[in-house]
Amino acid sequence: MRILMGVVKNEHGVFQARKFVPKRLQEAVAHVLGADKPRISWLKRTLRTKDLREANVRAKPILVEFDQVLAKAERTLADRP
Repeated sequence: MRILMGVVKNEHGVFQARKFVPKRLQEAVAHVLGADKPRISWLKRTLRTKDLREANVRAKPILVEFDQVLAKAERTLADRP
């Protein structure tokens, strides 16, 4: 089973919030974020903590922000002719 979102540890033991971007939205998300890359497959941000409890608290608003980015990308696709 593949984890599509949540809190994960990086190689240094620091937690990150991450969420998978569906293939059909990857280009739109890159455009919404103004990224240098043509496609973004994961939204990721460090939570700057090694404590799981603190990471879960810090992740909630970030995951909401990720949902907003995905919703904006979805609207961008819907607006295209």
